[in-house]
Amino acid sequence: MKKKIILIVVATFATIVSVSATEWNFTNLITASTTYSTTGEVQTPTGVTDLCIISLKMAADVGQTAKKWTTGSYTARLKTGGGGGVGQANAIVIKVTGNSTIQICAVSSNSGESRKLEIKTQDGTLVGSVLVSGANPTTSTPPESFTYTGGETQLFFYSAPQETDPATDGYTAGGLNFYMINATNTTTLTPSEVYLNATGLKAAISTDLLNKAGCKLQNPTNLPVEIYSAEGKKVITSTASTICVKYLSSGVYIAKTPKGNLKFIK
Repeated sequence: MKKKIILIVVATFATIVSVSATEWNFTNLITASTTYSTTGEVQTPTGVTDLCIISLKMAADVGQTAKKWTTGSYTARLKTGGGGGVGQANAIVIKVTGNSTIQICAVSSNSGESRKLEIKTQDGTLVGSVLVSGANPTTSTPPESFTYTGGETQLFFYSAPQETDPATDGYTAGGLNFYMINATNTTTLTPSEVYLNATGLKAAISTDLLNKAGCKLQNPTNLPVEIYSAEGKKVITSTASTICVKYLSSGVYIAKTPKGNLKFIK
């Protein structure tokens, strides 16, 4: 009896899901050397999309000696000019919709001193940190890599302040120069959306921002103010120097301004 051998070939199809990344290559984006606001303003650098800066000492330089990483060669930089923090001056901000893989090409602003590059979410959760030297990178130098796991949030990149002293910390506080940032799962971010730590900004720029006094909000620089209830309903819009909140119902409110948000209880 002849036996028939039937070969059954099963084809397995694997679905490959690619996660698109947004890259801010400042060599391609920054066309002229620029000094940004010195009053803690939130800005979007010309030619840059979906990325904001909170500027106190920040600047952009073009025509620099090429810095070379495995991801490319760069001749323009975005300089923080000093230390920063979450919602504070001298920080770079992007927004992600969820889990994100981040690459950063950056060096210390001082060739002989290391800085601490830190990334945190808007609620202050540490995503990662690394000591960055001022040495010229070579074509074999990989970018600094970080992984964020979580939901939608704003991510703040900045040079960390001194924790104790340089000898103990292994770095000195000061500026960082960013040449490239690459991140997955990014989304649009406008200056008006950027989370600001009003207390931190007030300390950084030494100016009087929004504050509460009794049943009034004092707004000495006539900032545009939007007040929201805990449920997210906008209840007051004003640019007055004194804003009355006497007639609001009892509860928790957030007053949002371009320079800082104020949480208060009525």
